[in-house]
Amino acid sequence: MSVFNFIWKFPGEYKPALSLILFILFFITTPSLSTEIDYEVDFEGSQQEDLLEMLQNSSNLTQLRILPLATSAGLIHRAKQDQVRLQKVLESFGYYSGTIEVFIGSLSLEKINSNSIPSNIKHKVKIKVTPGPQYRFNKIRIKGLHPSFIKKLTLPISRGEPSIPSKVLDLEKLILTRLNKNGFPYGAVKKRTLTIDTEKNTMDVFLKVSIGPRVRLGKLIIKGTQTVSPAFIAKLAPWKRGEFYNPKKFSDYKSNLLSLEVFSSIKLKFRDNAPKHASKTITLPVILHLKERKRKFIGAGVNYSNNIGGEIKTYWGHRNLFGQGERLKITGTLSRIGINEFEEINKTLHGEFLKPEFLTRKQDFLINGSIASEKFDSYEREAVFGSLGLKRQFTPALSGTASVTAELSEIENNNGLETFGVLGLPLAMTHDTRDDYFDPRSGMSHEIGLAPYLTLVGPGTGFTILSLTSRGYWDVLNNGRAILAGRFTVGSILADMESTIPSDKRFYAGGGGSIRGYEFQQVGPLDNQNDPLGAESLMELSLELRLRIGDIGVVPFIDGGNAFDSELPDLDEGFQWGAGVGFRYYTSFGPLRLDVGFPVNKRPIDDDWAFYISIGQSF
Repeated sequence: MSVFNFIWKFPGEYKPALSLILFILFFITTPSLSTEIDYEVDFEGSQQEDLLEMLQNSSNLTQLRILPLATSAGLIHRAKQDQVRLQKVLESFGYYSGTIEVFIGSLSLEKINSNSIPSNIKHKVKIKVTPGPQYRFNKIRIKGLHPSFIKKLTLPISRGEPSIPSKVLDLEKLILTRLNKNGFPYGAVKKRTLTIDTEKNTMDVFLKVSIGPRVRLGKLIIKGTQTVSPAFIAKLAPWKRGEFYNPKKFSDYKSNLLSLEVFSSIKLKFRDNAPKHASKTITLPVILHLKERKRKFIGAGVNYSNNIGGEIKTYWGHRNLFGQGERLKITGTLSRIGINEFEEINKTLHGEFLKPEFLTRKQDFLINGSIASEKFDSYEREAVFGSLGLKRQFTPALSGTASVTAELSEIENNNGLETFGVLGLPLAMTHDTRDDYFDPRSGMSHEIGLAPYLTLVGPGTGFTILSLTSRGYWDVLNNGRAILAGRFTVGSILADMESTIPSDKRFYAGGGGSIRGYEFQQVGPLDNQNDPLGAESLMELSLELRLRIGDIGVVPFIDGGNAFDSELPDLDEGFQWGAGVGFRYYTSFGPLRLDVGFPVNKRPIDDDWAFYISIGQSF
């Protein structure tokens, strides 16, 4: 009986299922009709290292070798693609008479077919490179620009140099950039002619440039505002009416508007029907299209560590309180959940207000206030805090802050219950060249702080806190997949006696933002019960390698440091070291972080390990 007759005799409701089962069994039990094609690739002929490297990097035969080929036809197809691709690589280096020949075994591509390639051996693929002479630039002519304008350009090409085509594109980019900077927004290369002389092995370059009109900036027309004051937006424009167009000022204006955090879309342009081909100076209105974000926002965040418990943070905010980008944010935090008793969970309510562009450009006015009830192993604290300050952006990288603070706190530690009332004048300077605040891949950040305090209530007359924190990031492979990140922190408190320093102002080390693998605040001076006392100085360092594939990351790290009961770090006391590995899941709002740390030079009081869960990188 045939299989088809067997199926036919089955009841109708079972026929589809039985057909599917027999179909699967057929493919499981049928031997493979093809064998993977294996091969190795060898380049011959080129002695120029940078050319050879580019050929290898551009070759699919080389780069895709780990992907199996099922048929010999696939190998031939891949080789033919390489022949075309690598010919273009030769030309990109100025070798216009060069040839690329591909051999599979002893047969060239022109003489080979899929039937002549056996499937049961490892094939040798030879790519024979014959560069030939390297062509040189000869005549370079630019039409449409005044000779005096050309003389001011540092041309990226010159007669006698290798005729690399990308250098012609560099020349065009230079011309258009310089035209833009001189007030010509409609400059364009209308014609490009590259003429090759195969007898002289030279290339002539001819560019025809249209400079268009020189543009003066007219009236600023603002569209799309709903709650933001148009007069305030106009005041932020970094140019005066009648100035010549400058692309940098346009870019700076858009960056300044984005920094207000009020707009989701910003478009700056001239009108669509502007006379782009005019040859005289014209005045054009500048049109600014804006789209506002929702004014009010809410959010929440969660952190957890096995030795400091959980933290829940919620906040509410307003992005445009009075119509000029004023921001208000109120944050409530519950922490040490699962560590403290329920009624002793740490509670903080914090409010912050920011008035941008206060009194002058790039200067913000800040108001902060908070109420806190905290219990740590080192101290318990009830406090009210307030501050007024200014933040000034001196350059895109350099900023400074100055504020006046007032704080009244009741602190209980191993010295008993004390009340402190302090006035402070914290000053800070920051130089930040990081490419991203939440997940940097390159750049550095340095912050130095000086915070003198005057004690009005409590022991002593006052104290001064000095601090320096540096962070650095290096993209090892230049593709974002391996970031080497480092952090260094040092601090010192100048005071008559340690007892005159409020416990919350002292230095502590250990924990997720410090030395991973150790309990929170457990590195440094301890009392007889192994509770932290706080310290007068601190030194910490961290190094980690952030490896990333897609949305998944693995981060081996090492941290070290200590807190000292002397005004300056006493390196003779040594460091406590922690090491471990972290895991990251990258999302649109930042990486989710899980770090597992182990104490390297473990003390009897230390746990075997600690883990930390949070949002964002560790530093």
